[in-house]
Amino acid sequence: MGGNAAFTCHKGGPMNTVSPQLSIRDLDVVYESRGSAHHALKGVSLDVRAGEMLALVGESGSGKSTLGRAILGLLPESARIQRGSIRVGGTEIVEMPERALRRIRGARVALIPQDPAHSLDPVRTIGAQLVEAVHLHEPRHPVADTRRMLVGLLERVGIKEPERRLHQYPHELSGGMRQRVLIAAAIAQRPALIVADEPTSALDVSVQVQIMALLAALRHELGTAMLFITHDLGLASEQADRVAVLQHGTLCETGETKALFANPRTPYTRRLLADLPLFHEARAPRRADGPREDAIVVSHLTYAYKGAGGRPGHKAVRDISFNVVAGQTHGIVGESGSGKTTLLRCLLGLITPDGGSVHILGENPARVEGAARRALRRAVQFVYQNPHVSFDPRDRAADILAEPLINAGLRDRSARAERVRAMLERVQLPPAVLERRAANMSGGQSQRLAIARALLCDPKILILDEVVSALDVSVQAEILTLLETLQQQLNLTYVFVSHDLAVVRRIADTVSIIRAGEQVEHGPTETVFSTPRDDYTKRLLAAIPGRDLMRPAMQA
Repeated sequence: MGGNAAFTCHKGGPMNTVSPQLSIRDLDVVYESRGSAHHALKGVSLDVRAGEMLALVGESGSGKSTLGRAILGLLPESARIQRGSIRVGGTEIVEMPERALRRIRGARVALIPQDPAHSLDPVRTIGAQLVEAVHLHEPRHPVADTRRMLVGLLERVGIKEPERRLHQYPHELSGGMRQRVLIAAAIAQRPALIVADEPTSALDVSVQVQIMALLAALRHELGTAMLFITHDLGLASEQADRVAVLQHGTLCETGETKALFANPRTPYTRRLLADLPLFHEARAPRRADGPREDAIVVSHLTYAYKGAGGRPGHKAVRDISFNVVAGQTHGIVGESGSGKTTLLRCLLGLITPDGGSVHILGENPARVEGAARRALRRAVQFVYQNPHVSFDPRDRAADILAEPLINAGLRDRSARAERVRAMLERVQLPPAVLERRAANMSGGQSQRLAIARALLCDPKILILDEVVSALDVSVQAEILTLLETLQQQLNLTYVFVSHDLAVVRRIADTVSIIRAGEQVEHGPTETVFSTPRDDYTKRLLAAIPGRDLMRPAMQA
């Protein structure tokens, strides 16, 4: 990394003597709709050279994805490049015909998308999809030879039993393995440039480490240049050679990674770093106000999914016990497949445990019926990771918020409107949001709306499932602050599920570390994170990206 210090990219400035694999100059991109124009990118200039990773960071709406699409020639019809140049391996692609662009995509520039679940066809085998990707550029390559080549490719990206994986479907692979398949597809033609669009944001921290190590090895082995689009500043600080910061479509700062994080020049970059949850910053101690009752008691909980013929199958939860004091937050940390989702379903009373018990506000959710069951369901509300999935995109915010009140029997329209207005103020959303459709709201607005909807039921407990994992660092900080404020005002109890340990350390009073259905460690968050006893916990903590980051000195 140190050798890149002189290779600092400034708009229109001189570049190093090595020809870059990606060179962008004075790029303007405009979106046009109903006679109005929105400038998504304004005068952007940057270079990425062979074997280098440039991290592109910025908030939602900053233009990161637009820049990635422009490089791939995949801008939507509503967008046009107003001026500027994009050169990949020395070839100008602006105004290049679509037929020529198709020859370049995959062969000279490739994409690693964010979500493999949406990028892989669920009804076709991995092998069929990879063969098709190769044959787009080598249509006469024999299928048998292609499959042999793909076996070697899957081995290269760390997939065991590659011959068997070629015959499997995407749902049969883990999230990390699916992401490795997409990486294999991206490097199949040995492209000069890879655009990696949030390739690890949906992955657990230990899988994230493996994927980033793989990308680094491939860059060094193949000499591939990489544009790494991310909102994870901790990850960028560890992995990138240089960082470019976008704000409202303008490149406000670029530089060698270590120097930029230590001494950011612009107020915007300083604000992004100030909002970053740092692992070594512990939560301020809570002021004790006397003894409190437990809102949640989980005792020796066990649950196994049934196998074929009703025989005992996979044991998803194994003898888990913890208590959550009313008004406090309990964090649950674990990788995909650890049993977190099954545990939450037991807490919500959606499934009945095979052994042990769950008591929520003194009631067993699997056994209450009738009015008591309805009351308990109002008292325990669930907030999803992605509100865009849980909301009908056509619904207005006003309809989304009115629904739980109607279900609760509040028929008076003016009374409902007053409750909704008061709740909007509580979650810090402007009244104008009410007329906006769910599809047209930002990630932060959608999450505030989801929290407001849950609170309209007057709950005592919120179960928060990865509620900030998809948000930019500044929006994430706002939502965490909002949750802390609401907890103090309403004496709410939270169960907070996350794979971001720095966030858990900030918000949780107590924590459970779950692995393969077992609770390997639990207790006060500071105790578990400061003096972990279990090797698995130690590995998770060691894998935190940006673990050693310090905040830059504040500038006047």
